[in-house]
Amino acid sequence: MGALSGTDKHSTSGSVGAAIFGGGEASLAFKDFQTDAEADVLQAYLTIRGNFSKRVVELGELPQKSGSFELALPANTDISLHNTVVIRPQGSDEVIGTATIP
Repeated sequence: MGALSGTDKHSTSGSVGAAIFGGGEASLAFKDFQTDAEADVLQAYLTIRGNFSKRVVELGELPQKSGSFELALPANTDISLHNTVVIRPQGSDEVIGTATIP
């Protein structure tokens, strides 16, 4: 699992890893996620090195702002093309945390 890290403005921690199941289904597992971000809704994105101009996969809203949970990857997502999860408040370009997926 890759370690989540925050930014200069936000403390974010925990870990994230990919889980691939039979039948082509996959998800990202977040473990011990924590952030001090005050946004009501946080969104997760799967990116190539954090670059939002290349093949971004929107993973949707985080179900909670702390703890452990999973986010399903959209069908036909090639996890081998993406290596970085980015967390941002909904409707904002501000990054509050990132993790490299090993």
